[in-house]
Amino acid sequence: MGVLPSIAGSERTGPRFPTLPRHLLPRTELIARLDDGAALTVVLGVQGYGKTTLLAEWAWRRAGRGLPTVWLTASSSVNDRASFESALRREWREVVRDAPLVSAAAASAPWSGREDDPDDVVIVVDDFQEIDDPEVIRDLLRLPLVNRGLRIVVSTRRQHPIERLGAAEIETRVILSRELLLTPDQIGELSRLVGRPVDARVARRVHEAVGGWISAVRIVLELTRDDAPLPLAAVREYFGSTVFPAVRDERVLGALMRFSLPEVVDTDMVRALAGAEDPDRHLEALERPGLFERRYVEDRVELLLPSVIRELLRDKYQTLHPEAARTAHREFARWFEAAAGENDLMSAFEHAVHAQDWPMAVRLWQERATLFFMSFPQRFHRALAALPPDVATDERGMRVTRESLSVFAGGIGDGVDGTAAWFRAYAEAGSRALAEGTDGLSLRDLLHFAPARLIGLRALGRFEDAVAFATSVSADVAQRLVDGEEPGDRLCWFHLQAALTHRIVGDEIAAVPAYRLAWEHAARSGVTLVAANAAASLGLIYAYRSDHPRARLWLERQQQAPTRGHWADHLVHAPARVASALLKLDALDGEGAREEIARNEDASASLDAWQAIAYVSAQYALHFGDADSALAQLDEAERTHATQRGGDARAFVLLTRARADLLLMAGRVHEAVAGMLEHPENLLLTVPRARAHLLAGEYEEARILISAEVWNARRRVRDRLELLLLDAVCALRLGDRDAASAAAHRAIPLLRGSGALRVLTTVSRTDLDAVLDAAAIVLTREERTALDAAADVYPEQVHYVALTERERSLLLALEAGATRKEIADELFLSINTVKTQLGALYEKLGASSRVEALRQAHLLRLL
Repeated sequence: MGVLPSIAGSERTGPRFPTLPRHLLPRTELIARLDDGAALTVVLGVQGYGKTTLLAEWAWRRAGRGLPTVWLTASSSVNDRASFESALRREWREVVRDAPLVSAAAASAPWSGREDDPDDVVIVVDDFQEIDDPEVIRDLLRLPLVNRGLRIVVSTRRQHPIERLGAAEIETRVILSRELLLTPDQIGELSRLVGRPVDARVARRVHEAVGGWISAVRIVLELTRDDAPLPLAAVREYFGSTVFPAVRDERVLGALMRFSLPEVVDTDMVRALAGAEDPDRHLEALERPGLFERRYVEDRVELLLPSVIRELLRDKYQTLHPEAARTAHREFARWFEAAAGENDLMSAFEHAVHAQDWPMAVRLWQERATLFFMSFPQRFHRALAALPPDVATDERGMRVTRESLSVFAGGIGDGVDGTAAWFRAYAEAGSRALAEGTDGLSLRDLLHFAPARLIGLRALGRFEDAVAFATSVSADVAQRLVDGEEPGDRLCWFHLQAALTHRIVGDEIAAVPAYRLAWEHAARSGVTLVAANAAASLGLIYAYRSDHPRARLWLERQQQAPTRGHWADHLVHAPARVASALLKLDALDGEGAREEIARNEDASASLDAWQAIAYVSAQYALHFGDADSALAQLDEAERTHATQRGGDARAFVLLTRARADLLLMAGRVHEAVAGMLEHPENLLLTVPRARAHLLAGEYEEARILISAEVWNARRRVRDRLELLLLDAVCALRLGDRDAASAAAHRAIPLLRGSGALRVLTTVSRTDLDAVLDAAAIVLTREERTALDAAADVYPEQVHYVALTERERSLLLALEAGATRKEIADELFLSINTVKTQLGALYEKLGASSRVEALRQAHLLRLL
């Protein structure tokens, strides 16, 4: 007898229904399906799916509402007409005392009985798979026709003829096996009910391991302890005693074992590999036992086995039928290769290895190494480990691949640290391979080793060597392609690393075409990670330039190559977020820019992303932050990555520009000028050099510099805008309104085409209004509103003292405490000459003594 206080509302015992579990998970949606009122409902599911519990819960709920439910548990002892009818009438009399059950055999009319007979009676027959007598099935189906308000509900562990026969005679509904399975959310709810609460992450792990099989879920929950591995041994034992006995059809069991070999099965695959059998019937037979769970992915229907069940079926197949399993693996390898998606190709390689089809495995590696290497390193490592040592022993590239992927043997994990470990191993292995010589090296191996060498050189701060090596290999590769050598899918990976090398040293002219080649080849060969990385990097370069249309185009392409969840997706998202932050800064959207920068904090330690992140953080500080704090953060970033920078003055040119801008913002012109003197070839420093002249009142010098550089073909759009605006301000301060107007008329259309509104804040509001007035240009309402909410970035003017090299030497000597005689001896001058030059220095500094001169020099940050 069962008790259900939460439903019945009292401690009374009721009809002879199965006792419900102490911790019952309500199945509201399924209960509603049962209440819906079909003449026949078939509940299909193997042992442990919760069929009996579901029907018992429903029966108890009906009893609580005073609705009669007759329960019969079938067995072989009632598998004949007389025994079944006798057992059913006995249970009927216990529940429906005042209304006799009209026999199907005796009735001659569609309905026979009294008008006051109950109009909602249910007969539940549990374990109906025990019944196969045709007369019993036929009589049961006729009962709803001859008894008013009667419905039949049966549960069965496998497909039963009653479903097909019932559909031909009465309204029939089926609750399929997969509908009984618990979702991850329901597993979490059940864990709380049984007093073993788990979070959503653990609930998903349980679901992946055992599916929604409720009996197995209960076993796992009872034994699970916090973050410990899932206790699956007991579940394997449970499944081993339930799964195989539940599938009595050897043909279906064989199909289940065969399709347990792939990680993921979809309906197209099942139909394609059905062989001589009807594809749809083959698929239906495979799904009938209820072991597969359907998942809809775009236009595909995937069939998923819980991992424990898949392992049991796969191990049984490979143990009992090893040759058949190898044949099946070979079929799957060919099917996945023909499907040609990224995951499909990786699966093709894995199945080729399991099939021991070594020629196919080696061919796939040669053609798709970059895809496997970049997108699936853990899986690739495991598959390579299964290759015998004598396979591809003459392949230097295979050795490099094995050595590079060895870091995954211990499970390094995703994210920045994992990527760094992988890059280090790859750089070392590739460099060792190149050190053996390049004679006879195939194009594929060259394209495999060269990126490793570039990564290694950059990590050592040897950027000049890296640029020279990238340029040399690019020329060699171009010639080999002309000669007809096949690169496989490795060309995209080399071009990506070459482009990154050029970008780091500030050579965007060389970086852009290399990134474009990387994207084109990656998109063509299906290497999504490389395609997305190249697109994001191009978006970043165009965002640096404030070329908004091109930046958005490439960021859209990056989003069309999804990498979320990829082990190295931060390599893509870091440049994309920096680009997005720069576009938002251009629009003076400080809040949006800050959010993008914050999302990149965990990527700031990555091998190549930190410079871009440090730069955009400095740019944010120019408009919405504090110069001194930003300079301190910049110092910290450079100290952290000092070994990467090396001695190459071209390395990290962006940070040199960021430092100059922040120093000028703080009015520290002397420091800015001194820092820029160390990088005379840095094209990015033209704007802060011109601005320093403006702030110092040197308007002619600023205009000379601007006129020589503003139309340089290598000039970024935003830098050209700033130079034109600076030229207009300088011309206006020199009284040349026509020149100011001409510069403004070049700048404003260019600004509106690019979207770089923040450039207008790089001169004072007074100067901007004067320039616009001289040019008779009126800002739009949106432009004016954005500017009204923004602060000026730089001061209008600062006190600047330009010292000669001799004056700098004198100042350093004064700080060192040298006497006039000591200074004269050190500089090979007479004391009188020293006295004269010190007087000129004091005058420049507005001082009359050594002490005042040093104080003023420190105030101006000349020391």
